[in-house]
Amino acid sequence: MRQWMKAQPSGPLKSRVEGDSLRCTLKVAAWEDSDAPPEDPGETVALVIGTAGRGRAEIRVQYEEADYEEHKRSLVVQRAVKEAMKRVELELQNHLGS
Repeated sequence: MRQWMKAQPSGPLKSRVEGDSLRCTLKVAAWEDSDAPPEDPGETVALVIGTAGRGRAEIRVQYEEADYEEHKRSLVVQRAVKEAMKRVELELQNHLGS
């Protein structure tokens, strides 16, 4: 069992507009070393997916399948997933408000 010491949303928020719908994704990466260098991309442990269209929005979290239960129980990962969900939610609200 891995012990994640650091986790955070990773990379840019990727958005794609199709008609009046928006789909955006944001990766969550984790590291076993809390002092990992900034250039280390870490291991992707979850993907936050948001969709918006027709006045509705939905956010889902897809955890890495191989270690699903481990990632879901990790408080460090959960904190990073929550932060990623807030960023995705803001993007979806901006789309629905326009």
